[in-house]
Amino acid sequence: LAGTISERHAEAMYESLLRDPAEAEWRSEPIEAIAFLATPHLDSIARWLLIVGESRNYPKMVEIDELYRRHRFFSALPLGGRDLALRWMLHAPKESLPQSAIDQRIDFLTRYDGYKTLSEQLENTRQQLAKQPIQMEQGSAEQKAQLKKFVEMLGDSKTLETMLAKVALRREPAEMVFPPQPVLTDLVSDLEPNQTILYVIATPTHHLFLEISIRGTKLLSSVTNKDLGNALKKLFSDTELNERQIKLENLEKIEWQEIALKLTELLLPKLNLEDYAGRPPQLTIVPDGLAWYLPFELLRLKNERGEASWLCDRVAIRYAPTLGIATLCSRTAKPWQRTAFFTGQINDELKQPISAEAFAELQKQYPSIVDFPERLDIPSNLFGSTVDELIVWSDLEGTPKGGAFAITPVIKDRAVAGSNLAAWMSLPWQGAEHIVLPTFASQGANGPKGKFNGDELFLATTAMFASGARTIVLSRWPTQGQSALTFTEAYWKRSKEMPTTVAFQETIREMRETQLDMALESRVDGKKEAVTKTASHPLFWAGYMLLETPVLSGAGERIDAMLQNQGAAQPGESAEPDPEAAKDQQPMKAEEKPANVDPDMENAADPKPEVENPQKKDDKKDSKNGKDSGKKESKKDDKNNSSDDDTKKSES
Repeated sequence: LAGTISERHAEAMYESLLRDPAEAEWRSEPIEAIAFLATPHLDSIARWLLIVGESRNYPKMVEIDELYRRHRFFSALPLGGRDLALRWMLHAPKESLPQSAIDQRIDFLTRYDGYKTLSEQLENTRQQLAKQPIQMEQGSAEQKAQLKKFVEMLGDSKTLETMLAKVALRREPAEMVFPPQPVLTDLVSDLEPNQTILYVIATPTHHLFLEISIRGTKLLSSVTNKDLGNALKKLFSDTELNERQIKLENLEKIEWQEIALKLTELLLPKLNLEDYAGRPPQLTIVPDGLAWYLPFELLRLKNERGEASWLCDRVAIRYAPTLGIATLCSRTAKPWQRTAFFTGQINDELKQPISAEAFAELQKQYPSIVDFPERLDIPSNLFGSTVDELIVWSDLEGTPKGGAFAITPVIKDRAVAGSNLAAWMSLPWQGAEHIVLPTFASQGANGPKGKFNGDELFLATTAMFASGARTIVLSRWPTQGQSALTFTEAYWKRSKEMPTTVAFQETIREMRETQLDMALESRVDGKKEAVTKTASHPLFWAGYMLLETPVLSGAGERIDAMLQNQGAAQPGESAEPDPEAAKDQQPMKAEEKPANVDPDMENAADPKPEVENPQKKDDKKDSKNGKDSGKKESKKDDKNNSSDDDTKKSES
């Protein structure tokens, strides 16, 4: 077709061919729909993105790039994410679902009463375990009873997964709700005046940095991949972050601040971070490609007087792997009360058990927290569903050969089935909401090399959100010393008293002024005995990322209030099925039933005849993810569909 159709017709063709399968397609050709999702179409979506880029329609480019990210995630999952879609439709919190998916849930459970009964049984077991002490006395009758409950949970989860695997191939609609696909005009009109989104699009030749705010969408910069890569290499070289160890005498050098300032001017010229009605600005960053390895926190902004300050002092920063997760995947705020630590060796060179010692001191202030210094015999995908927080104070391996989904965040259960991120996305759906991994090492931990493109960070963090996480803290590079414990302990304490974005911002400020014992920092080279230095070097504070979904119940106003009270630094300051569907809705044959199905559950996956859901409206409208269907539908058009005339045309 090359040269035979216009760009306008090509764009319409791509939009028709590359969209998610619709409900009618799931009801008629589910195998074809699965094949589409499981087959990578990234090159085709990239060409579609290039066509739209020619017209500088940046809002449309963002929507296509979100589709690209979703498809990247789906194609890495079994059955193209079909199982995950069913889990979310049936088990995710209602506030995270559009009304259409809630209607599908009601309809499914009305017809599959066996599945409904077993899922309720699983949830009841999970809630019972969530009310028990996290840790029981070894060998006690209570611990044995607890382990028995976990075994019941494991059995029910496996049975439900077996049922879903069969349903996945039937003509059953299940909307691909995670990650959610945003409509930019709707999203922009819902932003607060003090909220800004920095969205990065990585193409084969360029990185585009876009600013999304209530004022619209505009291009900040278009940087070649080569220029961005060279600038990052220069930053890592000047800070010695590209080295296994940093020389002790170089920790106080500040020459690297010049390249940080140049990076800001290159990537974020005219970034708008204005206060509004006394409400401090908030910045959400959606990185891609090499931008995953860029520590935005250490970029330098100048004020009108030419005085420079850290970006993280000027604004509270949070990250997200997709725009949909950042804005639409809402969760109801609840206190994090059940906290499990996993202590262990931070680095082989440090023989001193610093994580166990730090936990012992912390437990004196917070007696309810527990530590698992030895092996965890319960799979972490089950254990995580009964606690609110998982904090790992032990060394983690890099991305294994099996890819990002083979990462085992809780290293104590590495040899146990159910320990990796792939298992975390299975049932039971509910995982820990707050995950802290200060020893995580990305592939770009020592600077961008080879063909690293941030995939391990994108897939790992998206998988954690898919398993039920609400807030994630991890490191781009591990510090391999006491500083990792100092940082996360200070952040964790603050998170009990203030919104996490504020807690994170305040912890970075405090960390830069903290005195560290260099003998406990394995990435520092030299005679370190009895030497203390201020943790002003970016090794100790700039590598951490806070990733978070939106929080309901007036969280935005609460964050504004906290930022005002904390006195955020300013620049310069210190710093229903069709007839075809009925063919597939036949009871399972006896030989098809899973071997571990309980006799009482033999009809669990057998659907009843479908009935019209009384809660469905005849004129059911599409609704935004997590919003009421009655929400206003008139939205403001994007004011900035194109950049200024003098903006250089994107060469992406």
